[in-house]
Amino acid sequence: MSFDNYKDCQVCKKLFMKMTRREICPECLKDEEKYFKIVRDYLYKYPLASIEEVSSQTDVHEKYIIDWIEDGRLEKKGLTTNYSCEMCGSPIHMGKVCHKCQSDLNGLKGELLKNTRPNIDEQERRGQKMYISEKKK
Repeated sequence: MSFDNYKDCQVCKKLFMKMTRREICPECLKDEEKYFKIVRDYLYKYPLASIEEVSSQTDVHEKYIIDWIEDGRLEKKGLTTNYSCEMCGSPIHMGKVCHKCQSDLNGLKGELLKNTRPNIDEQERRGQKMYISEKKK
């Protein structure tokens, strides 16, 4: 029996079985969704509010709001604060990197895949030959 999927909730510290990428129990996740809806509704009414204002008016901690921006669930267009790309430092509205840096990363990824693909094909061919020769023995 493996206990790798059992984690302590980051919020309430209760032990729970982790089934998503987040280390938060289902009860705290429900509460977080409730807070998200409160913040979302507030931003519909006051789209130019700052993160500090949203936090104070909704009683939702700023950390949650910033996490939702980084996850792409909220956009910073109306939320006035210092929020910048983790790679180049330019101002961004959501996520962790700007569109230019994301494009650069995607281009690098494509180049890496293009350059490594022949090596992978050669390794696969070698692996197949070993498998066939081992079968004949």
